[in-house]
Parts: sequence; C-alpha cells; structure tokens
Amino acid sequence: MLSPSYKIKIGNVTFESEKSNEVISIDVNLDISVLADSCSIILQRSPRTEKFKKGDEISISLGYNNILENVFDGKINDIDFNITEVKIFGLNYASNLLNLRVNQAYENQSAGSIVSDLAKKAKVTTGEISDGINFPFYFINSTKNAYEHIHKIAEKCGFDVYIIGNKLYFKKYEKNTVHNVEYGKNLIKAEFFEKKQKATCVKVRGESSSSFKGSSTSHWLTKKDVEGVAGEGNFLLISDPSVKDKDTAEKLAKAKLDEILTSFSQTITIVGNSKIKLDETIEIKNMPNEKLNGEFKVVGIEHILNKTDGFISNMECVKKEDVEKIEAEKEGVPEGAAAEEKKATEEEKTLEQKVKEVERNTEEKIKEVEKKTDEKIKNAENSAEQKINDFDKDAGNKINELTDKTNKKIQDFKKEAEGKINKLKNG
Repeated sequence: MLSPSYKIKIGNVTFESEKSNEVISIDVNLDISVLADSCSIILQRSPRTEKFKKGDEISISLGYNNILENVFDGKINDIDFNITEVKIFGLNYASNLLNLRVNQAYENQSAGSIVSDLAKKAKVTTGEISDGINFPFYFINSTKNAYEHIHKIAEKCGFDVYIIGNKLYFKKYEKNTVHNVEYGKNLIKAEFFEKKQKATCVKVRGESSSSFKGSSTSHWLTKKDVEGVAGEGNFLLISDPSVKDKDTAEKLAKAKLDEILTSFSQTITIVGNSKIKLDETIEIKNMPNEKLNGEFKVVGIEHILNKTDGFISNMECVKKEDVEKIEAEKEGVPEGAAAEEKKATEEEKTLEQKVKEVERNTEEKIKEVEKKTDEKIKNAENSAEQKINDFDKDAGNKINELTDKTNKKIQDFKKEAEGKINKLKNG
C-alpha cells in the first residue's frame, strides 16, 4: 500500500512525515506561464515554528513510502502567525530575477547568451540554456524586471522558461521523458478546453536593411521593413522592432505559429506524482473521448498534500499541432518529403537571391565604369580643345609680333633711304 510521504526543510528546521505532526497542508504551484512558482505551507504553532522569518530557505520533497522527489526550492516571501497556525508563502528562486531591473544593451548576442547574463546578474544557477535567435541588437530596460524580459525573449524563440530546483532552464520543448496516465487507474478527473484559432498564418515585421546583408552586420541602422511568414490563410500580424533581418523574422513567425496552433488543453487530476516535471510529456490512455487520449506537454502542476485530499496532483497540459505536419498535409506529401522540399526551396531562394545580388552588383559596377570612362573622355576632349585654343592664341600672338617687327624694319629702312636721297640732292 502506498503511503504519502513528505520532507520539508525551512531554514535549519526539518519536518518529516514519519517524525513530526506539525504539517497540516502542503500546496505547491508550478507553471511555465507564471513568472514565479510558489508554495503554501500550513503548520501547527509550536516552539519549532515560532522562529521562521522572511528570506528563510524552503525545500519540499514529496512521494510515497519515504521515496521522495524534490518539487520546490525557494525562500519565504510572506509569513502569517495566528493563534493556532503558521501560514508560510514561498517563492522559488525566480524571485531573484523578479527583483532585478537593469538597463543593458546587447549587440550580436544569441537569446541564450542574454538569458545567461541576466541569470548571472541575479545570481541564479542555470541548467540547459539553448542559443535560440541571434539578435543584432537587443536592449533590456528597467521598466520590466529581468524575468519578464526573459519570458519575452523565450516567446520570440518559441522556447519555454522555468526553474526546477534552483536551476533556470531556457529551451524548446522536446519529448524526452513520457509519463503514463490512465483513466480508471491513476487519472481521477479531467476537463478539456478546445481552442478555435482564426489565424493559421503569422507575419512578423521588423525594421532593417540587414535582410540583404545578414544579421551579423550593423546595416540594421538603416530602417527598412523586413518580413517573415509562417503558415497560410488568415494571418496574425506582429510588429517587432527587435527583429533586424529576414532570417530572425521567419524564426519568430514560426515560433508564434507553433504557439497559436495549440489545438486544445486539459486540466487533469491524478493520484499524486512528484516525478512529473514541467515541460515533460504525459501520455493519457483509456479516456472515453478518444480526442482526450494521446501525448500532452505539461505546462502547469499543482501538488496538494493534506488530510482531506491525501496526495493529488493537478496538471495543466496542452496538445500541440505539428506545424510541419499541417503544411505537409495541405500539400498532400509526407512530412519528411515536405521538410526536404522546404529545405530545397529555401536553398533555391537563397541561391536566387545571391545570383540577383551578384547581377545587381555587376550592373552597378558596369554603370560606374561607364560613368568614369565618359568623364575621362570628356575631360580629355576639354583638355585637347583647351590646348588647341592656347596654341591658336600663341601662334596669333607670334604672327602679330613678327608683323609688327617687319613693319618697323620697313619704316626704318624707308626713313634711312629717304635720308640718303635728300642728302644726295642737297650735296
């Protein structure tokens, strides 16, 4: 027979299911979409519970027959003492990021690098941090806390961000660990919510000219709209000034489309299971409604342990549509073939863009050479004309000078001749 067990450590005081009876209830809330996970612990007042204060560290482990799994690490955020009970409210180490506000500019940094730097500034240990999108320029300002900025960056990348234990994770959901949940065995109840999305296409627009130069350059300083598109049909338009090149715009569009194509979610209550973590996968079986069966991503967990309910776990899980599969079905081709075709099309587009760029550059260079040649010819013609004019002017001047000298000599000769004739006449 399974017997619920717990171990709670607050400050330097430990409460264990086999050794203490001060614990009245434990409630742990974990959620990918919420900025900080929390816990609520109600204890009987006793000499051991009188000395707790804000900032004391909390660690909670739950399980059965003293086989325990850690489900929460954090600090006391608030504490309430009444006549018979002590109520403790704790936040996990995301509170360090919630209390951090900075003004910081990042140039040519990946999303993962920015997240790692913010975690370091907040003194938060990191687990798996994936690179994600590369931003030519990204600015963090103090109008939002660091964890709000990290969530926004995760949204752009299509990543999940959460804390397990005392480590921050920033990565894309992957189906690794799968936990089985069966109706009539460990599944107690379920409620589902189906989403009907009007948009089946996402367009992302940024501001830059770097779509022609690459995201590693600084040409984004010259504003020019760039656009990335994912999906087909009715579109959702997103304007994001942090997007500086076409490649980033397309990645962001794909991430957003993946988010909105979540077909439906359901909240289930199961026999308490502390082994299931955020961002893992559960496979639901034997539900009367076949639509509720299958694999779901875990996005929220609430562990409850008390004398009324025993140990139960409420979980919010979502079933995500495969974007590639949807596009493949539209075209009537297998997923793998669609991927290969898409890759080939992208490569063809890239090659075509490069050819066009070469042609454009060649044409510009030819025009530049023609312009320079025309200028040289014109300059040469002007120079030759000037030289001819100078020669004509110089020759004219010399002819005039020679004429003047000749005329003078003739005049001098005439005077001399006339003088001699007059002299002969008089003599």
